This record gives sequence, C-alpha cells and structure tokens, in this order.
Amino acid sequence: MRLEPLSRDLAGSKLARSVTTVFGQVLLRAGTTLTGRYIDNLLDRGYGRVYVEDEVSADIIGQDARSLEAQSDAARILRQAAVAGRLDGRRVAAMERAVGSIIAELRASTPLSAQLTALRAACEYSFTHAVNVCTYALVMGHAAGLGPADLSVLGVGALLQDVGNLRYVDVWNRPGPLTPAEYETLKQHTVDGYHAVLNEMHYDLRAAHMAYQHHERLDGSGYPRGLRGGQVLLFARIGAVADTFDALCSRRPHRPDLRPHVAMRLIKDLAGSQLDGELVHRFSERACIYPTGATVLLESGEVGIVAAQTTAGGQWPCVRILTDPKLHLVVPFEVGLSPANPARQIRRVLPSLPAAVRQRLAQAS
Repeated sequence: MRLEPLSRDLAGSKLARSVTTVFGQVLLRAGTTLTGRYIDNLLDRGYGRVYVEDEVSADIIGQDARSLEAQSDAARILRQAAVAGRLDGRRVAAMERAVGSIIAELRASTPLSAQLTALRAACEYSFTHAVNVCTYALVMGHAAGLGPADLSVLGVGALLQDVGNLRYVDVWNRPGPLTPAEYETLKQHTVDGYHAVLNEMHYDLRAAHMAYQHHERLDGSGYPRGLRGGQVLLFARIGAVADTFDALCSRRPHRPDLRPHVAMRLIKDLAGSQLDGELVHRFSERACIYPTGATVLLESGEVGIVAAQTTAGGQWPCVRILTDPKLHLVVPFEVGLSPANPARQIRRVLPSLPAAVRQRLAQAS
C-alpha cells in the first residue's frame, strides 16, 4: 500500500486499506475502486489522504487492525459520555478497559505507529484528537516509568482533557482564522473541563488537572493561570506535549495540518522552554513520524516508500528503495535507515511518487 493525497487524480485507483471513521464505521472497504463521487464524499468529510494499491508496495502493510479497534472503542465510549452529558461508573470502567487495551497494544508493538496521524476526518476532530492524545500520553507515561494504575488514570485523563471544548464546537468549526475574542472564549475550555471531570464526572483529581493545565507552559506563557516549571503537574506536562503534537498534525477549518515529522521538529523547538524537554525527548524516540506507505526522498537522491517501522526509533524506518539518484528504476530493495548512514536519511516526505517515476513504472508493467 502507498499513502496518497486524496484528489480526483486517484479516480480508478483501488483502496489498499479501508477508510473508517474514528468510531470504527467502514465508509469504503479495502479493494474498492475509487470514483469521483467517492472521492468527493471523502473530501467533504475532511479526509485528506488514503492508502492505494500498486505493484511496488502491494505487500506493505500498515497499522494492526487490533490497534485501530482499541482506539475506536475509546472514541465510542467518549462519544456516549458526551451525548449523555455525564460519565457514570459504568462508562468510567469501560473507558479504563479501552485505555488498558491501548496500553497492551503499545507494549506489544514496535515504536508507536504514525498511522494515527495518517488518516483522519476533520468532522470527527474532537474524538480523533482525544484518542490520539491518549495514545501519545500513554507512550510518554510508560517511558517515564508510571505503573499500571497511574497509566490508567493518565489515559482516561488524556481522553477527557479537552472535554470542555465540546461546549465550543461551533467556534472551533467555523471557517477562517479565530478572532482575538474567540480565542479568549476558547481558553475557558480548560476551566470548564476541570469542573466537568472533577465535579460532574467525579473522576480522579490528576485527570481533572490535565484538563485544567494542559495549556500551561513551563515559561509561564500558557493559560489559564500562567503557571511555571514545577507548578505544572507531570500528568498535565505529558498532556501538553501530546496535545501540541496532535493539534499540529490536525487539519482545522482555520489552518492546514502538518506532516508528523514537521510537527515533531516544532515541538522539539519548544522543548525546555514551553514543553518538558525530557518528555519531548522520550516521545520523539518512540513516535513514528514517517507513516508506513509514505513516499520519501533520501539525502542520496533515491526515492522510496516507507515499508515498515523498526525498533531503531521513529525517525529510522525501513524504506523500500525504488530509484537511483537520477530517478531511474532499480530492482526494489529495502534498507533500514540509521543515523550512522547520512546518505540514507530522509530529506523530505513527498506527496506522491514523482511523475517521472510513475511514468517509468507504468512502462515497466
């Protein structure tokens, strides 16, 4: 499979992976031939990329379906709580089970899959964002040595840290940039979320403080109270890193999304000043910032497709090389990227295979 930007140019291509909502509903199944109508419907829902089949990437496989199921369970439970307006004991237990499944998947897998950020629908932002933040937070919490009970609270707190935003959906979804007045209004979601988690849902105080403090910054530039350094609790510092990264990767009505590797570079720039430097370091070591199936240009000039994630860390995947530096086709071979080989490092992610490469592949088939 190969990750491609969604456009009318893909009409006639076959989906390599099903397109699903964050809640697990299948919109288009793998193997479906894309038509103009299908593409327009996906674009209207806010999808920006899909996985398509081709001969050179037919055996490349993305995120495990079990991981997607665990994340969908968490999103469904969160939606049920949002619709009901409360989080009773039954839903808390269900949310903790969903978090437990995500924890088990993370422990069993290689570095965190970037498939979380590869496919997303803008219309489901609130729930997709919550599940992604939960997963990223659990990665950092596990790396920081938190035990099972603390990880469970951290995961549920991450799912709920933006619950206050549900009161401002119309503002978030309005096209165009936010006005200063709208931005000030949206800051209130931290206070609303704190009261919702603690007083309405009667959940753990640490989770409530994730809602309250996840926009605080170590240099005092955050909100709502302008806390500094150690005044920001560990759970909230974790939530801040996860929230910032996923927000940068998300396409919103008022701004475009960034590719994961660009977003990671930006949060590294904030490490030690606004964001916890140690947490950012641990996260960057474990987050796969080049999604499986992405087309990449190496420093050598070779073009390839990310074939698999490895235990070497998120920025060192296995790449299937398709061309030489002059974009002539070669017999495909795979190489694990490494900091020890500067020529075989990723220069940039390409939106698609270069036209010359596509033409040569078509001629060779």
